[in-house]
Amino acid sequence: MTKAELEERIKCWQEQLGLQEWSIVVKLVEGDDVTDDAWATGHINNSKEEAVITLAKGRTDSQQVKSSVHELVHVVLYPMWLLAKQGDNAEEYARAEEKAAKRLTNALYQEG
Repeated sequence: MTKAELEERIKCWQEQLGLQEWSIVVKLVEGDDVTDDAWATGHINNSKEEAVITLAKGRTDSQQVKSSVHELVHVVLYPMWLLAKQGDNAEEYARAEEKAAKRLTNALYQEG
């Protein structure tokens, strides 16, 4: 899948998740350049409604799309993170959010 094709798929997912107003930038990098041995990472600027999704090259098309959907789910959940990080349970929230993002991604994204 080309970067342009991946960006088009992400635009469709943005619409499905109600994130049309967001500016989403996609970066494809070598696998070693993605942190925490992940297939993808996201950096979110909630106030500007901007996000950068960094994806590891060398994954299947399905893995690339699923990883993108996962990062978009984090964008949806991010306002809650902003509230949670002000409290004493930020680390617990981060773990719970990751678990929720995985569950939602698996429910939303059906391979094939």
